[in-house]
Order: sequence, then C-alpha cells, then structure tokens
Amino acid sequence: MTTSSRPSDRAVVFIDIENVGYGFVNTYHYPLDWQRLLDFVQIPGQANVIIAFAKFHSQTRYVVSSSLENFLRNRGVIIKSVPENQYGKQLSDIMIINSLWETAIDGQGKINHLVLISGDGDFAATLNGIKDRFDYTISVYALRNCLNSELIVVSDHTHLLDCLYDDPSQCTLNEFLIKTVDKTKSQLPDRWFTFSSLMKYAQERRPESTVQIETTIRTLLRQQIFVISREIDHELRPIPRIKLNTIR
Repeated sequence: MTTSSRPSDRAVVFIDIENVGYGFVNTYHYPLDWQRLLDFVQIPGQANVIIAFAKFHSQTRYVVSSSLENFLRNRGVIIKSVPENQYGKQLSDIMIINSLWETAIDGQGKINHLVLISGDGDFAATLNGIKDRFDYTISVYALRNCLNSELIVVSDHTHLLDCLYDDPSQCTLNEFLIKTVDKTKSQLPDRWFTFSSLMKYAQERRPESTVQIETTIRTLLRQQIFVISREIDHELRPIPRIKLNTIR
C-alpha cells in the first residue's frame, strides 16, 4: 500500500541567485560550487520544489551563465528569469516576494516548509507576515556577512553557507595563492588582485606571517607563475593586476 507524503515532508526552496552567487565571489573571490550548495540544502521529505530567480542579462553584478542554467535545470530547479529593466534589483526582490506569498497561500495542507537561500533583509517582512498567518517552518541559508539580522530573528533555522568555501589551511600557501588568483575574473575590476590586495586577502585567511606571504608572492612572480598585467579601471586608470601566466 502506498502512503501519500505528509505536508511536513514537503518544502519549497527559493534561491536568490544573484545574492548568494555574487556574495560568495565578493566574500571569498571564489565562484560558488552550486553542486555543493544543492547537496548542502537537504530538506527531509519528498517532492521538494526548488525555484531559482536568475538574471541572464548584463545589467547585473552576477550574470548567470548558460552552463549554470543547464546544470540547475538538470537538477530539477525551476528557473524564473528576471527581465532587464530600469528597476534592477527591486524587480528581482518583488518576484521572489510574490512567489513566497503565492506559495504560502496555495501550499496550505500541501507543504510545511519554506526555505530561502538569500541573506537579503528585504525579505524579512514577507517571511514575518507569512509566519503570522500560516503554520510554516522557515529556514534561511546565507553567507555570514550577507545575512541580515532580521532574517535570523524571523527564521526557525538559520544555516551559514561559509562552510562551502574550502578551508584555506588545508592547502599549502602556494596552492592557496594560485587557486585564489586563478578564480578571479577579468570582466569585473572588483575581482582583480593587485599585489597589495592579494597580500591583504591572504593575511586574513592564512596562518603564515606577513613576511612569508610577501616572499611567496614575489617568488611566484619571479618564477613567472604569476605575471603582472595592466588593466583599465572605470576611470581609465591602469591597474597592475596579478594574473596566472597562461603561456607556461
């Protein structure tokens, strides 16, 4: 005999792709491992629905690539495309807020759990309103430095995504520096590393002394594993950017 899934066995997951994707890159200078994210957000039960809100146009800090879109779709994620228009971020938030309310209203007796993957405080009032009117468990997943304090108060369970970033202490300083520089992107100046910014980034994350870090970076430059190129910032000033030497 087949038994139907109880409401407590079912959840709807909402992913604010720009918030978590850009937040991860901006915090760790690494792209988010979306496979690890979906594996990490494990909601017990059956027939859970995952909805991701994505911007596929250039007027955004985090543009969703076709490969990421295909990966998410293959994992059964429902993609909601945010149109390009003058309202920018606000439109994305409005779409997520509307979807949260629609799901909360239509899901009574069918689902029990609403999951938000975003640290944006703009969603706090919506989640609070839903909790006042419905009997849903609310979970929030976000990076520590992107997590609004109001979301912590309104959620029943808060999970930090920082654990998805590999512990820098588990690799050598050389490996850490090479991997860090390799993950930066040429199209966004705020992802570039100069000598001084790479030094600061490593100092905040590595156990080695400042002298050791500086010596290692200079050695990588001398060995031509790193090279310095001149990139142009938004004010048309040349920036000495550290890059991997792809010719080697």
